Amino acid sequence: RRHVYREIEMMLKFGATPSLIRCFGVRYLEGYVEIAMEYMDGGSLGDLISRHGAIPEPCIGSIALGALRGLHHLHQHHV
Repeated sequence: RRHVYREIEMMLKFGATPSLIRCFGVRYLEGYVEIAMEYMDGGSLGDLISRHGAIPEPCIGSIALGALRGLHHLHQHHV
């Protein structure tokens, strides 16, 4: 459970950058943790591959760049 709370804390603290999904709020209700997060209508990378097959290299590059920007932001804050 502590791990979940740590992850939530990170989302709330560092989600104010375009490269990270935003967390709008969290509540604990009747034994469940409910998290309100930014909706990503494209689904996961796995969903994208399942629907469209192989992803062109320029698209993968763009996805990787976004992920690296998010990691860079977190590392700047010693996460």
